[in-house]
Amino acid sequence: MSLTAYERWSAANGADLEAVDGAGTRYRIHLASISDQQTDGAWTTFSLEFRAGTDFPAEQNSYDIVGAGIAEPVFVVPLARDAEGLRLEAVFTQDKEQA
Repeated sequence: MSLTAYERWSAANGADLEAVDGAGTRYRIHLASISDQQTDGAWTTFSLEFRAGTDFPAEQNSYDIVGAGIAEPVFVVPLARDAEGLRLEAVFTQDKEQA
């Protein structure tokens, strides 16, 4: 039986991962947290919060996220910058039947 997206990301929570941009530049990111999965009608949704270093670009973009059993493209949006780097968020929304 294959894992759902939520199960795969939950298993990777707390892991250090790589984000690879379209030019092949690699950045280290940390999966800091995953929200509870919510279902509303026909939709299920959850969000991820990542931490990245000061070298991570501060604009929204798609990255191939790789590591800890994850290998998929993810659209991330910057939330805030601090002395440690950047907080990023990704939101997943899927048809409940496909989640």
